[in-house]
Amino acid sequence: MITGILIAVLLVFGVYIYKFPPTKRTSTPCPCSDKICMDYSTPMSDLSVDLIHTMVNKYRGKQLNCINALNDFKEESDAHSIWFDLETLKKFIYNIEKQSKNKGLENNEEITSKELGIRVYYAAYPEIKDWNKYDDLVSFQALNPITNKYGHLHTLVMIPTRSRGGKTFDFNPLDYDTYANGLYDRSGYHYNYANTRTAALLIAKMDDGTDPDVFMSAQNHGQLFPPDIDYNQIFNI
Repeated sequence: MITGILIAVLLVFGVYIYKFPPTKRTSTPCPCSDKICMDYSTPMSDLSVDLIHTMVNKYRGKQLNCINALNDFKEESDAHSIWFDLETLKKFIYNIEKQSKNKGLENNEEITSKELGIRVYYAAYPEIKDWNKYDDLVSFQALNPITNKYGHLHTLVMIPTRSRGGKTFDFNPLDYDTYANGLYDRSGYHYNYANTRTAALLIAKMDDGTDPDVFMSAQNHGQLFPPDIDYNQIFNI
């Protein structure tokens, strides 16, 4: 009797599986606006190797040569690349999204991921003799002695952006007062009024408008090549 019941159950289960086969579970959109989706199951972006060589070599043959012709670079070359470890970039991107969405929720505003971005500024380190003016540079210098050679070298500064009302502007995810119009009209941030062709609204510490005690979300301090260099470890372009 028990055997017959078991066989019947198995037959019913087999018919159900045949008619309704299990499907692979796929990711779904995050159910809450304060959650961050991390699944990017799309083809990885790529560029042709020839195009990479063409663009990098054009920079080295034009812009970098002009930079190296300056008096500051008579005995050495400016940096031509910068490296960040993946975890540093992931943390920076994660915190831009997390802080923005949380601040938005606190102020009854929904901030979507599509509104957020990063602007990359070309920049240069101050002379080493001036690094003691900036706690951030002092701590950076303490981590790696090679940074003693970074003075006046080319670097990058990454700043969060928000797109709103057809405009894209730099903003500080830690300061909700910058969420509406960016940094240009906020106390403690400097706006370069001469730069009227772009929406770039920020950001070097300057004597005419910035506050040395104001800090904002930003990322810098990658590894510069040169002076850090190992041709066996980098794409030899």
